[in-house]
Amino acid sequence: MITRNVPTAPPSPRRLLYSLPAMVLGVAAILIGVWLLLVPVRQDRADARAYDAATNCVAGSPRERAGDCLSAVPAVLEEIRSEGTRNPRIYLEVRREDGSRQEIRLSRSTSSSFAPAGTALRLVSWRGEIRHVNYGTGEAARTVFTEHNPRTAHETPLGWALGLGPAGAALLWGGAWFTWFSSHSRRTTPWQFNVPVLGLLLLAVILGTSPIMYDSVRETLRWSGFLLAGGVVAIAASCLHQMRANTDTIRVRPRTRNRDRTFPALLIGDTGGPGGTPRHSHIVVGPGVLAWTNDPSGRSGRTPLPPGLVLERVRHPYATDPGPAPRGNKWQFFHVAQCRDGDTEVLIAVERRAMPWLVGALAAPGAA
Repeated sequence: MITRNVPTAPPSPRRLLYSLPAMVLGVAAILIGVWLLLVPVRQDRADARAYDAATNCVAGSPRERAGDCLSAVPAVLEEIRSEGTRNPRIYLEVRREDGSRQEIRLSRSTSSSFAPAGTALRLVSWRGEIRHVNYGTGEAARTVFTEHNPRTAHETPLGWALGLGPAGAALLWGGAWFTWFSSHSRRTTPWQFNVPVLGLLLLAVILGTSPIMYDSVRETLRWSGFLLAGGVVAIAASCLHQMRANTDTIRVRPRTRNRDRTFPALLIGDTGGPGGTPRHSHIVVGPGVLAWTNDPSGRSGRTPLPPGLVLERVRHPYATDPGPAPRGNKWQFFHVAQCRDGDTEVLIAVERRAMPWLVGALAAPGAA
């Protein structure tokens, strides 16, 4: 097996220039998340407590003029309209006592069949907005909240606050790693970058949606804390596992079959084709066959690989590998067969799912 020393170099101004926007955005995201948690979320919870403590208005009182009491007006339900399929929005078309018509959007948890047309309603307002709708009497009395429900107003800013924290940390770590630590790994997709960034972004999505699953801010923060702690432990454990493995060599179980198999492959560093492109786009493997070709079927234009080609290992792609690098969606996840033909290094890139067939062909005697 061939080993190389990992190049190290001090961070260059160019690296810092490229990563500075990501780090600035990361810090800004964290600060915005803290501000949302300390200001809008606290204000929304204070409004919810004031709403729960509000009493019915007394005609002509100062509280009625200020809107701090519950003001109710009668209305009749004329139509219920639903828009959207996955997250339907429910609208009420109502006619007030004075004959005017109004459209009211209900909260997302309301069913579109909660009351038939013609039902008598009471529209309850607080601080200038219709907060809930009452209908029915006695044991059949029901309350339906509108989109201006103060009890759930905290969910949006709280979700952003919880999601921006891990997302900002991901941006901050990505920029810092690219600036100061990227020289410690030659992979094009290093785990030191991928594991923390992808883990933190996944946490951002989970925590950002958590407010809709819990009723109170305290409960949301408690369970979000558990999730955050568990996520950080999982990320740290994954990083520790990668550090202990400390190898770029990939174990691949060889596979063989009784007929030829053709799949996309590139000889890394080959620019002998038209306009500096690789000369071949596919490789054919099979019983006694190991050849390059440009025919996706593998039937024509075969160019045998060197008969003395020896497989040293299968590894991840390196940023230091000679170009041109494989491009396109099919090369998003590929491995490199590091081979040797005498004193010449030969690097063959194939998709991960095809590598067992290439290893099987390289391991077979007289496969060229």
